[in-house]
Amino acid sequence: MSRIERLMNLTAYLLDSRQPRTAEEIRDKIPGYEQGSLDSFRRMFERDKETLRELEIPLEVIKIEADAGIVDAYFIDEGQYWMRDPQLTPDEQAALMLAIELVHVEGALAGADGLGLSPMKLGLDAVAEAKDPAIGASVDVDEITLEFFAAITERREVTFRYRTPGGEDSVRKLRPLSLANVAGHWYIGGTDLDKDALRIYRVDRVTSEVSSGPAGAFEVKSRPDIRAQIAGGPWTFGEGDVEVKVRFSPDVVWRAKNVFRSAGEFSDDGDGILMTLTVAEPANLIESILSFGVDAEVIEPESLRSGLVEHLKALVK
Repeated sequence: MSRIERLMNLTAYLLDSRQPRTAEEIRDKIPGYEQGSLDSFRRMFERDKETLRELEIPLEVIKIEADAGIVDAYFIDEGQYWMRDPQLTPDEQAALMLAIELVHVEGALAGADGLGLSPMKLGLDAVAEAKDPAIGASVDVDEITLEFFAAITERREVTFRYRTPGGEDSVRKLRPLSLANVAGHWYIGGTDLDKDALRIYRVDRVTSEVSSGPAGAFEVKSRPDIRAQIAGGPWTFGEGDVEVKVRFSPDVVWRAKNVFRSAGEFSDDGDGILMTLTVAEPANLIESILSFGVDAEVIEPESLRSGLVEHLKALVK
């Protein structure tokens, strides 16, 4: 376990505790502390306490009576905790945000709030609230996700093969900027170097190893909010430049308007209700359109029509 994860877990544990905790209790509860000798733990704990105070996290210590006699016990003043900003650099914010994302327990932890670390406190973009926070649980990530994590923190451009929902498999070159887990899937977002535009890719659709370039290859001016992009729908990914037309049966128009929200324009063309919207990558619409079954027909572009056919063929193989 990395030190930053240990610090996050320590902070969350002390914030969540209803009473001050002794060093013995902390060693027993926080992953990473249980390894090594008691002396090793004490040295590690002293360093971590100092780091929390350097970050202006209000770690307090009081004397309490325990089985071993009068001992030190620790807590974080929650009222003071929310009041100050540690003023991390953009790179430090990004590294911490990514580390928070990586402490993800099969959907139980959705982000920083699940660890008791407020994005407002950290100066980070908002993240989804956790419904069942857990401390010290195992990390659910694969090697490709870790490769992307390293590339973002070290500012390395990456190359990999990617399979679209329509079945197209091609090489992608990306300047990676953000990583997020949404609804159990990891997503990598950044600047596509061939298209010079924002793109978001689902990590489990990467079909090759990730090749990384040299460290420090680019400067970061801003980072895409992957959750906000996904919440808006896959048709919002990137810079929209392809017009898509889909005809729906009148019986399902209410659901189409709910799914596509304000992104599409709807009109009656005599044969049904025609929806027109502009997207960056039409293939991102395939799964949404298929959910309507026979009540949806793609009119254009032809690439989306053929992509639907290829996707259905792949499903029945």
